[in-house]
Amino acid sequence: MKEAIEIHRAKMEEFKKFLHQATVFEFPQLLDEAGRILNRIGSNLRFAIDLWDFIDSFEDYMSNIRSQPWASVDLDAVEVQSHAFNDAVFAMPASIRFSHAFTTIQAAVKELLATCPLMASLQSENMRERHWDQMGAKLDKVVPNPLRQQREAREKELSGIEVTEQPLKLSTILSLGLHEHVEAVEELMEAAMKENKMEASLDRMRVYWDALEFQVNEY
Repeated sequence: MKEAIEIHRAKMEEFKKFLHQATVFEFPQLLDEAGRILNRIGSNLRFAIDLWDFIDSFEDYMSNIRSQPWASVDLDAVEVQSHAFNDAVFAMPASIRFSHAFTTIQAAVKELLATCPLMASLQSENMRERHWDQMGAKLDKVVPNPLRQQREAREKELSGIEVTEQPLKLSTILSLGLHEHVEAVEELMEAAMKENKMEASLDRMRVYWDALEFQVNEY
């Protein structure tokens, strides 16, 4: 990119000299098209620089959130940022949309945008260990179980056993490709929500019946 900028700068200096000579001999209009082409090239170079700066900022952001623990990552903030990235991509000029760099970063931003709500649903209080196991079966992938990992870590701490396992990172969840399994994740979340409602109803019934006292009289 730096080499292209230097070449364009040299061509612009050369063009100015030709334009000066053409003006002296009163035919500058013959260089109008060449000037427009050089200006267009300069604009596209600036757009390309902006694109690569954006790609760098996106990759830096993704590198940062991938290293965060899944249990504590702020997915609302991630979703807000994903919308900001998407707006920035949408605002980029048409002259660079043909490039492989643009189509690649556009796909990456769309993937993050589609994945955010799915990840947020997996952090729902409706999720149980069994649902993470079920998701592995639905996705036909090895899916780590963060709830089981957290439970086992607590049990070790209570038993005085050192916890050596590293907490699950967001990178592991991102690697599942949830955006490719939207229907499966939504079905799982719907089932988890219904099961949670049933569990809550059963808990209320248990509390109600536990509080009842029956009087037994001799007949």
